[in-house]
Amino acid sequence: MVFKRDLYVHDLICMLIEVPGDGVVEVNEDMEGWKKLAADLPRYLPSAMPQAVWFSKVAFPAFKISPVMIYLGKQAKKTRACCNSWPNLRS
Repeated sequence: MVFKRDLYVHDLICMLIEVPGDGVVEVNEDMEGWKKLAADLPRYLPSAMPQAVWFSKVAFPAFKISPVMIYLGKQAKKTRACCNSWPNLRS
């Protein structure tokens, strides 16, 4: 899932990655390697939504969380249920 955090002065685009048996990892656009990860994700996960498709859905409008599910693997039902229990995305 990709979404935006409202940091009040600017937005921060983030990605949540569920790691089976290890929880959820959050990465964001300020981290080293973000551009490569966002661009190359469909190469490693062929059914993942390309950045060219999800970026504008997440980036606009400004200051709105705008979550977008960019990949549903084998555990799609479990992942959808997990999304409803993730912590508040505004902090």
